[in-house]
Amino acid sequence: GIAEGRYVLRSPAGAPWKTFAQLVSYVKANPGKVNYGSSAIQVRFPVLVLMKELSLDMVHIPYPSGARFLQAIVAGEIDVGLTGEASLAAVGDRVRVLAATGNPRLPAYPDAPTFTELGFPQLRGPSYGLGVRAGTPSGAIERLVASTRSALQEPDVRASLAKMQLETLNEPPDVVARRFADLARFYVVFGRAVGIEPK
Repeated sequence: GIAEGRYVLRSPAGAPWKTFAQLVSYVKANPGKVNYGSSAIQVRFPVLVLMKELSLDMVHIPYPSGARFLQAIVAGEIDVGLTGEASLAAVGDRVRVLAATGNPRLPAYPDAPTFTELGFPQLRGPSYGLGVRAGTPSGAIERLVASTRSALQEPDVRASLAKMQLETLNEPPDVVARRFADLARFYVVFGRAVGIEPK
């Protein structure tokens, strides 16, 4: 694993809730009245996990692009959405951050808990890594890993990743493989539980 970003659960600044706990209480008191949006399955699935585990009834509104999705949150067209941390700089105080993946809490939003704190450690942000074709000689893989590890120690590389709100991981291949396998199993089982078949 090279780096990992963070997803944030957010609502328009004018929403009638200010915290994740208040959102949960509001949705439970108003089933089917609150909507959530997404522009891709990777930001919809975590919300589905929350809905299932917390018995929340929210209506899904799909969007064709991340930019349009973000505009909808800012404009108050949708009530809840999960987006990347990097887009926070573009919207300022027009949205309210309710929770975030990763650890520790976001420095700019110290009152917003992490999903791990809320009991959902399986919800993680986007991960970035390198992959090779099956059957690639082990020597070539070892050289690639060594070169990548060396590059990720460079201050300018780490600084560039940090500018994109990405945390440097520098994980060995076996750790990455195990993490992705565990995540894939989780989402396959969960997806089937909510009626989404893997493709």
